[in-house]
Amino acid sequence: MPRITLAALTLSLLAVRSAPGPQAQVPLAQAQATDEFLTNLHKADNRSEPDERIEYYSRAIRAWRTGNGASLLAHCHFNRGETHLNLARLDLAETDLAKALSLDPGNARAYLLRGRLHLRTARAKAAEKDLREYASMKPSDADGRILLGESRERAGRLSDALKDFQQASRLDAWNWRAFVSMARVLTTQRKYGPAGQMLDKAETLAGGREAAVATQRGLLLKETLKFEEAVEKLGLGINLHEEKAAELQRSVGKALDLQECRESLSLAYHGRGATHEKLLNPGAALSDYHEACRLGHAPSCILAERQALRPPPAEVHKPPHPKPGPAPAPKPTPPKKKRAPKPKSDPGERIYGS
Repeated sequence: MPRITLAALTLSLLAVRSAPGPQAQVPLAQAQATDEFLTNLHKADNRSEPDERIEYYSRAIRAWRTGNGASLLAHCHFNRGETHLNLARLDLAETDLAKALSLDPGNARAYLLRGRLHLRTARAKAAEKDLREYASMKPSDADGRILLGESRERAGRLSDALKDFQQASRLDAWNWRAFVSMARVLTTQRKYGPAGQMLDKAETLAGGREAAVATQRGLLLKETLKFEEAVEKLGLGINLHEEKAAELQRSVGKALDLQECRESLSLAYHGRGATHEKLLNPGAALSDYHEACRLGHAPSCILAERQALRPPPAEVHKPPHPKPGPAPAPKPTPPKKKRAPKPKSDPGERIYGS
């Protein structure tokens, strides 16, 4: 929704006040309320700190009067709802976005944000309804089409989801998320060759530093039984997700993005844990399942419990080597034979036998 400046609002209201006839008789209390409304609206629109924006929009909503116009009230509820959504205050965001749409049904972005909110709260059907409405109002937006595809994917309608992702790639040929999404659906459908081709395109567009691309490549390698390569690629995906999560944690007003990042990180840990199981590495599998569980991935919590209850693999007992016996006694050395001394004779004497 375009930002409405204080100057424009003031001029429009002054025109109403100066108009001839009954409209010119504006009660003093209403004029003061109008000034309070405009002042707080102006402050809210110009604040960057999320909680300050929320506070001033709340003050503006309380000061609003019928003469201020429904569109300005819708503006306040929409912007306050968007701020709540960015802070992952989903209930408050949903209330404000619903109010904004009731006042201004033509606000396409409100449908987009509420559809994203429904995806976070696992309401795929409600998400699809809002995102389909957004797609009809903004048919050229590739990101909106990707979210619509995700709502259908989560509802198990893989063919419809794939069509949405393909449409998104046609709308924006540089959108690597569309190709990753296609690869994810194709992997689920066990169409591994086409899935690999989509990932090749995504890697080219993303430059090899996107966590979602590395993670999906690892999951594809796991499905094609290339377990060692899968562990390596999933490890890269985990590292990139961790870096992104740390950056988001340092940012202001990025709580929803952080939640979504951690959800993707949990899937990467879960995938690597399952791969470690295939490699008969229960210790590493248990460690990864624990990490995924800590991040809120419920199936990994169950797998971690099962893994912890399993007995350790039995050690292979090799027969003991026979202990060396006593060294054999040395053979006795036979005595040397003594030769009889030769008889001595005087020189020149000869002995003759008889």
